Order: sequence, then structure tokens, then C-alpha cells
Amino acid sequence: MGADFFCTFVIGMITKRVLAVQALLVVGLLSAGLQAQSVGIGTANPDPSARLHISDNVRGLLIPNVELTATNVAAPVTGPATSLLVYNTNTAGAGATAVTPGFYYWDGSQWVRLADGGKAWLLTGNAGTDPAVNFLGTTDAQPLCIRVNNQETFRFNPPGASAPAWSIQRGGGNQRGLHAVDLQSARAAATQVASGDYSVIGGGQNNTANSRWTTVGGGYYNTASGIGYATVGGGRENTADGWEATIGGGHENTASSLHATIGGGGFNTVTVDAENGTIGGGEYNTVSGWWATVGGGYRNTASGWWATVGGGGENTVSNWSATVGGGVGNTASGYSAIVGGGAQNTASGAYSVVPGGFQNTANADYNLVFGENVDPSVTETHRVYFFGDGSASPSRPSGFLVINRLDGDFPIHVGTDNTNGNGAYLTTGGVWTNGSSRSFKERLVQYRPAEVLEKILQLPVEGYFYKGTEEYHITPMAEDFYRLFGTGVHEIIETDSTGQLVRRPNPDVDKYLAASDVAGVALLGIQALHEENAQLRQRVADLETENAQLRQQISDIRTENAALRARLERLETLMQRIASTQTNP
Repeated sequence: MGADFFCTFVIGMITKRVLAVQALLVVGLLSAGLQAQSVGIGTANPDPSARLHISDNVRGLLIPNVELTATNVAAPVTGPATSLLVYNTNTAGAGATAVTPGFYYWDGSQWVRLADGGKAWLLTGNAGTDPAVNFLGTTDAQPLCIRVNNQETFRFNPPGASAPAWSIQRGGGNQRGLHAVDLQSARAAATQVASGDYSVIGGGQNNTANSRWTTVGGGYYNTASGIGYATVGGGRENTADGWEATIGGGHENTASSLHATIGGGGFNTVTVDAENGTIGGGEYNTVSGWWATVGGGYRNTASGWWATVGGGGENTVSNWSATVGGGVGNTASGYSAIVGGGAQNTASGAYSVVPGGFQNTANADYNLVFGENVDPSVTETHRVYFFGDGSASPSRPSGFLVINRLDGDFPIHVGTDNTNGNGAYLTTGGVWTNGSSRSFKERLVQYRPAEVLEKILQLPVEGYFYKGTEEYHITPMAEDFYRLFGTGVHEIIETDSTGQLVRRPNPDVDKYLAASDVAGVALLGIQALHEENAQLRQRVADLETENAQLRQQISDIRTENAALRARLERLETLMQRIASTQTNP
């Protein structure tokens, strides 16, 4: 053929032949007139949309094989045209310019690998992947960005030793911290980002986490700052700037101290010097003491260490360990003082207590005050004040103390039957009155007054001072009274662990003495003395009768004696006459 270069050329359905280069030239000349037409190889009807249409059922198109050395090196191809396609058979290079076997095309400045189904992440998902070698990401130190509508939605920053390495961010703004996560959708200022190392913003917008290990879960205009570990769960315009401070949510709350906590609500503040302070919720509450707590409510203040306000409104606890349970306008200013609730009560004494009521004051240590307008005029410790004195100015209404019954008719009224006091009471005049109706009693015992009188004569009655006091009394002793009369509570009736009533001897039965027993014994003694007096009066009457009879007898004797003296006188006169006659015949 006169030439050494041959190629395989097939046109139409003609059997394969080997043609010399000259034949190709002929074909080229013949086709020069067909430039405006489609060329078919293996088909007599090439598609008009294709310049070259190759058709074959058992063979393919073989692209030239080359050995590339790097994506940024054109060789071994010289001056490759843009879009030139080759199949690389070599594995070479490192990093971003490395090449591996596969199809590459020249984009005008470098070789670009064509993705294939076996190595690309498909829209319908992949199968047979190996997590040790297959991954979605980059092989260089550039961030991985995810875009939606050609706008960056998420950015994964590459590993490294300093910020923003290892961080995940959404949107723009300032640099994120090392290992930070910032997923909020928008920000009003470039500084509103998770700029602290290991900080997190879970969502929301205009939030800031600018210290290490700080977290904002979401919400709007929240800030977690301070030294670190501060947390804002959500809400609006909250600031946790204390070490390990926490705000659960709400709005415009501030937790500024170490370990400070605000659960929610609005405008609540744990101040910078209130370490471990807690506010559960509510509005405008303030904690400024260490370990102090406000559970909730409105405008409550806990400023003492370990101080507690449970809730309510405008309550104040200003001393250590003091407590206001709730209510309105209450104050606990004494050490460990307590106001349970009510309104406008004050516990200013140490360990003082006001359970509730209105405008009561416990003004001395260890005092208990309850009622309305109860304000002791003295500051004496260890006192219990119930209700007022009844005075009109200021109004201090008096009240009743009702024990073991549901209705109270007297200043102190106790019980209803023989199990709880039998209705004993203190009269308005101040006299203690026991229940003493026969309907309350059983097993009645009758006494002979004379026998009781004999025992009374055996009963010592002594004067004494109670130990450690200057209190002097004169009474019988309980032991002597019990020995002679056996009064008192002989058995104690109580409920055991199974709920059954049981009886046990009273070991102190001879140590106490009831005034009613003393009065009863005294009355029996009076009755005995009355009987003796009646007997004595009868004896006196009998003696007086006897005396009258004796006086009559004496009178009769005197009369007889007078008559006898008269007779004697007459006899004497007669005898004298007789004697005179005998002497003077």
C-alpha cells in the first residue's frame, strides 16, 4: 500500500477491512462535502442531532489511555484542548493534585476527574460502602460547605489545633471557636456567634456563645458568656455570664454568678455575688445571697446566705437561713427567721416564726406570733403570741384557741368528750373551767367524810419554791396526795404501730396534782367537820337543857334554904324565949 500506518475504519455494514492512510484521506475528501450532514458509523441513518453517530450492539468506544502524573500537569498530553477526554491508568501524586485510574477531562488549566457511580454519592443513595475508605467531604484543609439555592447553609471547618478548626457553622459572622457548633439561622451582628472554644448555639437567631464550653439551645438574643460552661436553653434576651450558670428559658433573665440558675420567667436576676443562687421562675425576682433561692412569684428578693422565698409577691429575705414561704409583702430579716405566708408580716428576731396572718411582727429571738396586727410591745425572747389583745388602736383583735374541737366559744376551748378534754375552757374573765357533768363520768365512788378527814389530818401541807425559781407556794405534795387518795391518770391509752388502742401504766401518776382533787378533798373535809359541828351543837344543846334543869333545881334549893333559914330563925327566936323564961321565972 506504500504506507506503514493503518487503522480500522468501518462505514455502514461493510465487512472490516484494513485501509492505508491514503484511503482515510479519500474518505476525508468524500466527507468534506458532507460537513453539514451527520456522519454515521454502524448506521445508515445517523441521528440528525449528532455530528457523529456510532451504533454497535457488541462493541464500545475506546478512549485513549494515558498515564497522568498530577491533575495540574498536562503531560504526557501536549497542549491539551479544553474538554479533551482521556482515561488515566496511573496512580500518582498526593493531596489535592493526586490522580487515580479513571476518566479525566482538561478544563483549560487542570485535569478534572469524571465522577462515576461506584465512587460518587448518588441522589438515590449508595450501597456497599466501606466507612474506612468511603466518605462525604474533602481531602484538603478547606472547609466543606453545603449550599441551598446557591447560598451557603452549613460549613464544616477542617480539623486543626486552633479555631475555627473542627467547628460547624451556619451562615456568616465572626470566626467560630475550636470545636464550636453554631446552627442559628441569622444574626444582627457579626459577634453573635459561637466564638468560644467548644461552645454551642443550637438554633434560633441573634444568639451569642462567646466563652469556652458555653451553650445556647436556641431562642432569640440570648447570651452565654462568662468564664465558661454557661448555658441558656432558649427564650429571649437571656444572659448567663457566670461560671457554670444556667438559664432554662423565659425572657430577659440574667444569671451572673458561679453556678447560678434561673429556670425561666422574665426579668429575673441572680447577681454576680450570689454564688449557687437559684430562681425558679416568675418575674422581677432577685437573688443576691450565696445559695439563696426564689422559687417564683413577683418582685421577691433573697439577699441572705441560704435565704429562701418560695413565691408570692414583694417578699424579702435578708438574713442567713431565713425563709418566706409565700404571701405578699412579708419580710424575714432575723437569722433563720421564718414567715410562712400571709401579708405584711415581719420576722425580725433570730429563729422567730410568723406562720401567716396579717401585719404580725415577731420582734425577738425564738418568738412565735400569729393572728392579725399582733405586734408585741416588748422584745422578750422565747415567747408565743397568738392573736391580739383586743385593743382598738392599733386594732389587735383577740382570738380563740380551739383544741380538739371544731367550734370555739371561749378564749381557750379544749375537746368535746372524755378522749380529748371534755370541753374544758378558760372564761373571758380568766377562770379555768373543767368539764364536770355526771354525763362525763362513770364508776362513781362515795366517801365517808369522816374517813377523808382522818386522811386529811395525815396529809402534809408545806411551803416551797420551785427549783431554780423565786416562785413560792403552799400545797400538799403530789406523792402524799396520791398515797392517801389515789387520784390521777393511772393508765395511758395510746395507739400502737398497728393502729390498735393499748393501755400502759402511767409512771408519773404520783408526780402531778389537780386543783379539782384538792378542792374535792377539801369539800369532803368540810362535810366531815360539818357533821362533827352538828354533833357538838346537839351536845351543847343537851348540856344547856341539863344546865337549865340544874339551875332550876338550884333555885328550888335556894328557896327551900330560905324557908329553912326562916324556920331556923323562928326556932332560934323561940329557943331564946324559952331560955329567957327559964332564966327569969
